[in-house]
Amino acid sequence: MQKIMVCMKRVVDYNVRVRVKPDGSGVMLDGVKMSLNPFDEIALEEALRIKERVGNIEVLAVSIGVADTQQQLRTALAMGADRAVLVQSDAAVEPLVAAQTFLALVKKENPDLVLLGKQAIDDDANQTGQMLAALWDRPQATYASKLELTETAVMADYDLALVVLQALDTMGVSLSIDDFGTGYSSMSYLKTLPVKELKIDRSFVMGMANDPDSAVIVRSTIDLAHNLDMTVVAEGVEDRIARNALAAMGCDLVQGYGICRPVPAGELELWMVGGGDTEDRVRVRPGAFPGRVVKQVRPDDVPSRATT
Repeated sequence: MQKIMVCMKRVVDYNVRVRVKPDGSGVMLDGVKMSLNPFDEIALEEALRIKERVGNIEVLAVSIGVADTQQQLRTALAMGADRAVLVQSDAAVEPLVAAQTFLALVKKENPDLVLLGKQAIDDDANQTGQMLAALWDRPQATYASKLELTETAVMADYDLALVVLQALDTMGVSLSIDDFGTGYSSMSYLKTLPVKELKIDRSFVMGMANDPDSAVIVRSTIDLAHNLDMTVVAEGVEDRIARNALAAMGCDLVQGYGICRPVPAGELELWMVGGGDTEDRVRVRPGAFPGRVVKQVRPDDVPSRATT
């Protein structure tokens, strides 16, 4: 059975008006309502959603604090957590101490995934998660800047997808349609969904050289996306011929083995220093989208190696 560990913190309830101690050393907690940190509740809700989708997952809620923290862990159990662990401490717990304590729990419980709220509303430190990742030597995701989704996923429940994606767009998450052209295609959703990027499926891109129909589809998709003010990415670019053709069509970005094959991190750094692209994507329509230019490529002059 897989396991998700959710780290939770007991904080002053967000509806309570906080009073500072006379000596300025902290806030007065006597008689004050305490609750779970709201952002940790969000992390727990996400763990429960994963469990609902995947199944056969144990959700473990853990916390550090005084004995009364059991009340907040009972709330986590009521929300749906399978088990809860409290590491009792009467002293104030700094982020590094919290990370070290959670690391000890990680080694004992061996979870497959650890979730934390993005910050605590009492100190707003936003440090424990980063420290735990460093101590545990595991990758950490702190922010989603872009969400890639397929046409099939969107059309499975279009009304729900529209509400969720509009909310994500409001939060600043850029939305991209992946593998465009292979799923349930409907032009109406391109008009209504807050999509910023369209990724043309590799099956059309790789077939351009030998299939005129594929080339027509690619060109038409690029024109359509640009008319809707979207960035276009061509997947599956294997060679210079494809890069030249896409540049001539006005495609914005390309990705694929024609740019760089997967390499270890050390080799990638050497490749970049030697003149390689800084990403496995190349900008091919100069000046189309202002900002940091990864690389500009002219249709009539596509170098075999990238220049910066």
